[in-house]
Amino acid sequence: MLGRTFNVHRDAVKQFLHTYDRDIQQYHDSQGVTNLRGHNRQAGRNVHQLKAFVQKHLQNLS
Repeated sequence: MLGRTFNVHRDAVKQFLHTYDRDIQQYHDSQGVTNLRGHNRQAGRNVHQLKAFVQKHLQNLS
């Protein structure tokens, strides 16, 4: 999603995931995520909340 939605380069995505690993895990826990692969495509999933989470962290990087 970072690459597709926010046009972030693949290597930057890897760095983002590494840098914010703990925050991402906490986010997943708060959302009840049990399947990391494709969990944002599940019916009823609010991707706007995820986009806001990512946007906030991307702004912290710049």
